Amino acid sequence: MVRNLLDQDFEPYAALVMALELEEVFQSLYHIGGLRAPSLTVDGVPVLLLEEDGEGAAAPSKAVVYRGEADGHTLELSAFVAAGTPWSNVPMLRWAIVAVALLVVPLLAVIVWLFRRHVSRPIDTMIAAAAHVQAGERGYQIAGDAPSREFALLYNHFNAMSAELESQFDRSYQEQQALQQAKIKALQSQINPHFLNNTLEIINWEARLADNQRVCSMIEALSTMLDAAISRDGRSTVTLAEELKYVDAYLYITQERLGDRLTVTRDVDPEVMGWRVLLMMLQPIVENAVEHDLSRSGGELCLRAYPRRGAGGARLCVEVEHDGAIPARDWENIRRSLEPQSGGQKPGGSVGIRNVNQRLRLLYGEDYRFDMAELRPGRILTRLEIPGEEGGK
Repeated sequence: MVRNLLDQDFEPYAALVMALELEEVFQSLYHIGGLRAPSLTVDGVPVLLLEEDGEGAAAPSKAVVYRGEADGHTLELSAFVAAGTPWSNVPMLRWAIVAVALLVVPLLAVIVWLFRRHVSRPIDTMIAAAAHVQAGERGYQIAGDAPSREFALLYNHFNAMSAELESQFDRSYQEQQALQQAKIKALQSQINPHFLNNTLEIINWEARLADNQRVCSMIEALSTMLDAAISRDGRSTVTLAEELKYVDAYLYITQERLGDRLTVTRDVDPEVMGWRVLLMMLQPIVENAVEHDLSRSGGELCLRAYPRRGAGGARLCVEVEHDGAIPARDWENIRRSLEPQSGGQKPGGSVGIRNVNQRLRLLYGEDYRFDMAELRPGRILTRLEIPGEEGGK
């Protein structure tokens, strides 16, 4: 239509007037928040886009002017942006903040209370308990229930650690006391045997002067046994020949006391005479047989020693067989004496048998055998079997 209104020389022939829908044409301007009194000028002709109603209008902050040219026409856009606040621009913001505060503050209070109850307070309890232990209250225990499974586990570990600390401290204290007593007894033992040896030597000389050979021999045998018991050189093992010398010294004194009522026989393989055995291993066993049985009614005592070889190597077997009878109630004491004993127990039974068994266990561990049995009524056999060390090694 516009083309038909113009001639070929493009001279104006008529004017076309159109009414524009401002809200459609300038739709983007209507969505600018805080825009006040916008106006558009086309080639100097003003076009009012929005009318200011004046109600609740905020004071303008500054004028904004945009200029531009298009197809030979000059466009100018001017408007004022109101200096508003978020409260005026978004009326619901205030209520949203209040609602959020009403929800967040109680939530924070609950979180702080839970943290205090489940984390802070249990930690303070453990710190206080550690302070008690540090102050010397070994064995201090945390009382009460933990607020959670994790802290219950920590409480249990702390209580167990504190109890173990107390136990170790008490054990260490007892060991120190025992060591102190042992040192005192060791110092005393250095004096008593020396005094006894000197006394025996004096008695021996008196017996020699009186020409009493029987008393001299008994004193010399007793001195031999005393030297073995003292073990001044600190040896724990000796050869079987040397151990038999101590047994012979004891049996000599015993035969002098019992006379013909005691008969002693020996059957020892010469091959094992140089093998190593525990010091004072046989004499307590022989003494036990004599004192509990033979000293009352007399009888025979037979001592045997022989080697036994097998897949595990050479073994030394020693047997002490004698006449006698052991009541049924005493067999239980003997059984307890031959069992492994803990440090604080003191079972019944023979002191000599228990002492030998404990020393054998310390020296050989489980690699030994120590038995007592009744072969037949009136005949007792004690049997020892230990690792054989040939050639006196």
